[in-house]
Amino acid sequence: MRNRIIFFFILLTASSLSAQPTDDLQQIHGVARGGFGFTIIEENGEETLYYTLSFQPELMFLNFGLGLNIDLLYNPDPDEGEDNLREEDLKLEKILRYVRWGNKRDPIYARVGELDRATLGHGFIMGNYQNQIIENHRNIGLEFDVSRPSFGFETCTSSFRRLEVIGGRFVYHPLMNRISAPIIDRLALGATAVGDMDPDRDSHTNDDIMIWGVDAELPILENKLTEASIYTDFAQIRSYGSGAAVGVQFIIPNLFHLMEATLRVEERFLGDEFMPQYFDSFYEQDRSGRLSALKGAESVNGTFGSLTASILNQITVNGSYQYYNKNDFRGTGHLGAWLNPNKASKFLLWGTYDKAGVETIEDLFTLDEQSLANAYFGYGINSFLYLTVQYEWTFHRDEQLQLITHERIIPRLEFSMRF
Repeated sequence: MRNRIIFFFILLTASSLSAQPTDDLQQIHGVARGGFGFTIIEENGEETLYYTLSFQPELMFLNFGLGLNIDLLYNPDPDEGEDNLREEDLKLEKILRYVRWGNKRDPIYARVGELDRATLGHGFIMGNYQNQIIENHRNIGLEFDVSRPSFGFETCTSSFRRLEVIGGRFVYHPLMNRISAPIIDRLALGATAVGDMDPDRDSHTNDDIMIWGVDAELPILENKLTEASIYTDFAQIRSYGSGAAVGVQFIIPNLFHLMEATLRVEERFLGDEFMPQYFDSFYEQDRSGRLSALKGAESVNGTFGSLTASILNQITVNGSYQYYNKNDFRGTGHLGAWLNPNKASKFLLWGTYDKAGVETIEDLFTLDEQSLANAYFGYGINSFLYLTVQYEWTFHRDEQLQLITHERIIPRLEFSMRF
């Protein structure tokens, strides 16, 4: 089944908010986009016309950030008993994109609203998790991290409205300030626990899942060109199986002012009824399917790799892939890329793509019930006006446990000013 949504904006206006800084440390930056048009939503063979009004303000001040996404859909000819305005679009979880303080790895980091690829530790239990990927089930989640020289912790919960996915990781540097051995004194020991208290969102069933794990990381090299560390992870799923991983990470902080890169390669050893990165970008789409797959999982070894690179501070790419040494175990991959625009940019470009069930090269380029895609392209007509198109593909499992794909194509005319 397919729920196909095609969004046509006949006019989109935008304004940018900027305040002159009182000094180099106090700056306000922001952008507000909005517009109106119409959308045709096709579901189960029936098409419905909606007029649309949108407004997306974003504000950044020092460490504080706020983003909203207001999309109002008006039906000029509603069914009997229905309102002209879709009330579901007025819910807070659909309007609030995020409220943020700081950034990941800062001494204090907090984010409320959309969780965009939340990761705990090396991501062996939770990696690239998203809580707002399903259009009709948006959540207001929370990330809260504290980082100190000798210890730190990361926390994550998918929703304030009800107790669902919740977890955290504590990390301790036992040798910090205790020995005078450079690099080695940054040995890190971590402990993680993540659970979903109600995977099927039915309080009458007892299907909660809990995963705990421990990890260690030791730096082995540090110079002007390269940083390297080795690490290991172990995780146990309560009432199911366990798995482990050993890996190495290389960081190139600045290669001749041309590139920055982070490379990870790890070997995974998975027992029966165990899945690594259980809470990932696909989790919210298919909770019940994930539990069924776990019960049938067989022991297997495999390799995971990831790369993030920034080239000339203009292009950023990241990708990952996990592959297993049994023919009936298919791979899972992720690819993301974006341009870092400036005032003179003629093109705007970003995109992300997640794919599970990869067995052949052809599978990589097939959009189906194991695919997530989001891409955006813009061409500057002049300094302020852009022609853009955005493409989205996702899926979810409905109440009858059928997989439904969603496709959105969103062409727009945007007016934008950058400060």
